[in-house]
Amino acid sequence: MVNIAIVDDDEKMCELVKKEVDNTLNDEYEFRTHIFGNAEILLKSLHTFYDILLLDIDMPGINGIETSKVLQMNNLKTIIIFITSKSEYMPEAFGLNIFGFIEKKNLKANLPTMLMKCMKFIEGRVNLTFKTKEGFVKILTDDIIYAEVSNRKVILHTQLGEYAVNLSNLSDFYHMVDKQDFIYINRGVIINLYHLVSIANKEAKLKGIKESIQISKEKEVKEALLNYISKRGII
Repeated sequence: MVNIAIVDDDEKMCELVKKEVDNTLNDEYEFRTHIFGNAEILLKSLHTFYDILLLDIDMPGINGIETSKVLQMNNLKTIIIFITSKSEYMPEAFGLNIFGFIEKKNLKANLPTMLMKCMKFIEGRVNLTFKTKEGFVKILTDDIIYAEVSNRKVILHTQLGEYAVNLSNLSDFYHMVDKQDFIYINRGVIINLYHLVSIANKEAKLKGIKESIQISKEKEVKEALLNYISKRGII
């Protein structure tokens, strides 16, 4: 069962979004929609995990961008699609691990495609198995923030902690993951683009990592990021 939350202070818009969700998914998936008139009510209901969040940005009280930051701080893997009438918010929203950005005037044209991409993304989440000194561990690829070589060991930095894994070199890890999601940013580091927050001054800032990481080929990383965003349907 996929839980889908719709958050908008406009009741009519909530009903329009729900109608598009129903029309798109009814024949293929089991899902349940939850409607919230503001973000405060949503954030009080996080005992329920929402797989997909269809979120207005411009709302009184806590707005959509602030809501996304709260979810990010709590490492929730909710897929976020911003639905707004103000496209100028998009630059501010970038870097919050959003899946998509839809203008309300294009709701009927764009939401069905975006929703299907979300469902395929959920279905395609992959666990990888690694051998460590303590034994075998399964790690969801979405949870891997970056991999690096340190003291001749491959270290995976994840949302759940760090793991020294039994791989000969970093390229072994690279061959295990989706090349559209992961990229070398220097000879010793591979990042997960899902966790990339910003690129500036030849450094990458990753979600949950305090220190920035040096980028050796900034142009290639930016191109990979644009391809990643395009694949996900954000632009």
